[in-house]
Amino acid sequence: MKEIKNIVLDFNGVISKSNKKEILYNLDFKDVCSLVCYGFSFLTKSGFRKDIAKAYKEIQVGKTSCKTIFDLFEGTFPNKSETVKKVVNNFVASMRTREGLITMIDYLRENGFQVFILSNSIPKTEKMIKSEEIRRHFDGVYCSSEHGLIKPSIDIFKDACEKWGISPEESLFVDDKKENVKGALDAGFKKGECLTKEDEIISFISENVL
Repeated sequence: MKEIKNIVLDFNGVISKSNKKEILYNLDFKDVCSLVCYGFSFLTKSGFRKDIAKAYKEIQVGKTSCKTIFDLFEGTFPNKSETVKKVVNNFVASMRTREGLITMIDYLRENGFQVFILSNSIPKTEKMIKSEEIRRHFDGVYCSSEHGLIKPSIDIFKDACEKWGISPEESLFVDDKKENVKGALDAGFKKGECLTKEDEIISFISENVL
């Protein structure tokens, strides 16, 4: 049986975590009320959620920009798209890497393992992931917005492994979404798990790799 030589991790939700309080940073009371109104409107306006979901997927595969979503909001809720822009910007700015996990990643690489990021990303998060501050801890990075493929498609896992020159049968995958883990396992990954807590992620990797 092949041993695990490679660890492939999702970015937001695994390597990093967003701070919910910071997402609402610099939004005044009126903005927050508008945000709540969006929530109710999502539930009552037929088809609007599907439009947003479709646009977001297109952003993640590099077919369009965030402006598409801003325009959708503006068309449905005039003069409120600025709130959405602030939330998107705050969401990206609030991402913080999990230092305990980063320490483990550095240790794994020092001991002969390869560690990679495989992320469904928008251009803003892609830029962050590829920054020297984050990139230096990994052997490779694959962002959906750059390559036009998106998890949980089997193709994105196969393409990433091919580009990195690794075998999925010798790889472990961790994501915060069950459907993405299933995609990895269907693509031939030896191990996969849906986890969101840092201590659980570290324990899972330790148990299966070290």
